Amino acid sequence: MDKKRIAVIGSINTDFSFMGKRMPQPGETIIGSGFKTNFGGKGANVCVAMSRLGADVTLFGVVGNDLYSVENIKNLRREKVNADSVGVCNDLPGGTAGIFVDDNTNSIFVIPGANGAVTREYLEKNKKELLKNDIFCMQLEVPIETIEYAIDILNRENKVVVFNPSPIHKLSNDIYDKCNYIIVNEVEIKELPGYKSNEQMLTQYGGRLVLTHGADGVYYYNNAVKHIPAYDAGKVVDTTGAGDTFLGAFTVAISDGKNIDDAIVFANKCAGIKTTKLGAQSGMPSITEVNKF
Repeated sequence: MDKKRIAVIGSINTDFSFMGKRMPQPGETIIGSGFKTNFGGKGANVCVAMSRLGADVTLFGVVGNDLYSVENIKNLRREKVNADSVGVCNDLPGGTAGIFVDDNTNSIFVIPGANGAVTREYLEKNKKELLKNDIFCMQLEVPIETIEYAIDILNRENKVVVFNPSPIHKLSNDIYDKCNYIIVNEVEIKELPGYKSNEQMLTQYGGRLVLTHGADGVYYYNNAVKHIPAYDAGKVVDTTGAGDTFLGAFTVAISDGKNIDDAIVFANKCAGIKTTKLGAQSGMPSITEVNKF
């Protein structure tokens, strides 16, 4: 069986994290305890998760004409993600996130920047390269109208679409009907059209809907609603990026021809391993690590 080619249409960010004992009050300056810069963006995160699991993955997105954007592209290539179709917007900086962390909470500013330049025109310009791929993974950190347009095109071309509507927004009801698989968490499922209960939605969508529920594990439908407990890979130290890891691993498993049960078990395992390591991208497991478990 030929290896399926995977594409991600999504965001590329640089994350700036500021740590301190407490958040400053308006007008106040306090001394913090730490700072770090990480590669991020849901699109880039999912690509790294897939690549580390052995997939051939291409990212479609846009960066700015700045130092952080240059470093993001270098990082994607180090991670063996095909970034040849990533565009450069000279009028906007690359996407960024400012993450403010104290002992109890975190607050985040996300500045989309060049991610806003992932437009219909960008997709049309790259349509030939786009349609060379077989399976597509998308989230919502790029313009919603672009994602809806992409799903329309890919549905007409009979491509496989794995969709994670995160961060959640109101979408056209028929968009979900055009997706082969929809991955949501316990908050996002309640925003799906016609929501009454988790069980009702899982049953209604059949095997197309997968509910990730943090420490409670994963729920899905296959002749009946099924539950898989969260995978215990050891002490949980950082859940950041676990959802992106699950999404990437699930897509890889589907591309390898696994059935829904096996794909979810694999993705659940990968996400569990991720939580035992620090960093969104840096903590994502390789296929070698997964096989050791």
